[in-house]
Amino acid sequence: MTDDDVAASLPPEQELPEQELRTLLRATRAWVAWLKDSGVEALPGDPTAAARRAAAASAPSPSPAAAVVAHALAPPPEPEDAETAAKDAALREQLATASGAAFLVAGDASGGPALAARGGHDPALVVVSTEEEARGNGDPNALFATPAGLLRDKMVTAMGLDDGEVLHLLILVADGEAASSSSSSSSSEPGPAARSLVAEGLRRCLRVSRPSVVVALGAVALEALQPGDPRPDIKRVQGAWKLYRGRLPMMPTLSPQHLLTVPEDKRGVWNDLKAVLHRLGRKPPGRRPAKRRAEG
Repeated sequence: MTDDDVAASLPPEQELPEQELRTLLRATRAWVAWLKDSGVEALPGDPTAAARRAAAASAPSPSPAAAVVAHALAPPPEPEDAETAAKDAALREQLATASGAAFLVAGDASGGPALAARGGHDPALVVVSTEEEARGNGDPNALFATPAGLLRDKMVTAMGLDDGEVLHLLILVADGEAASSSSSSSSSEPGPAARSLVAEGLRRCLRVSRPSVVVALGAVALEALQPGDPRPDIKRVQGAWKLYRGRLPMMPTLSPQHLLTVPEDKRGVWNDLKAVLHRLGRKPPGRRPAKRRAEG
C-alpha cells in the first residue's frame, strides 16, 4: 500500500493536517506489516478480493487482524462529552509542551502509584515501564535517570528510534514491586483505587498519542495495561503479541530492573524489540564499523 493509495481512500474534499497525515501513514504501514505476518492476503477494496473469497469459501475464518485496518484508517474517536474532550486537550498540550519528564496522574492518599511521561507527543512507539517512587524524591526527571531508566534508554537507542518517536510512560510503584516478574501478589501492592487510576491514565495517554505499537516492560506494566486480569508471569508471555483494548499491538517483555540482575536475558529482550521494529516497518540500525587506531 503506497501513500497515494491511502490518500485516495480519504473522503473527497477532506483535508487533514500534515501531522495527522504522518500519523495516519505511519500507522497504516505498521498495520500492513502486521497483516503480512498474520497471513492476510487482501484488504477491503482489493479488486481481486472477490475471486479470492470464492476460492477460499470453504477455508477457516481469516485472521482478525484484517478488521483492525479500519481502526488505523479511521480518525480518532470523538470524546464522549465536553469534559472528556477538555481533559484530552489538556493532556495533549501537556505532552506537547513538556520540556522534560512530567507527572500526569497523582497517586492516591495511601501512597499508590503515579504516572509520569517523557518523550514525543506524536509517537510511533509507547514504552510502559515502572520505577520505585522513592527514587524520584518528587522530581519526575530523576525517575528516568535511575540505573533501570538509563538501561531502558539504551534499549530504545539501539532500536534506532528518535526521541520524538517514543513516548515513555512510567508507573511509580512501591519499593521492590518494579522488579517483580511473577504472578504472585505482594503486601506492598497498591490498592484497587490506585490501580484503576493508573489504568485510566494509561488509557487516556494512549488514546491521545495514538501510537502504532506499545511495549510493556515487566509484569507490573503489563498488568496495568490489562486491568482486571491477574498479574501474568512475564516470562511465559514474553515475546507473544497481544492487543491492547482489542486493537493496538502490544509486546510484553522483561523489565530493565530484571535485566540489571539477570543480564543474560538481554538477548531475548532484544529479539522482542526487533519484532517491534518489524511491526513498525523498520529495521535495526547496522553496527558502526570499529574505528582504527591512529598509527603513531
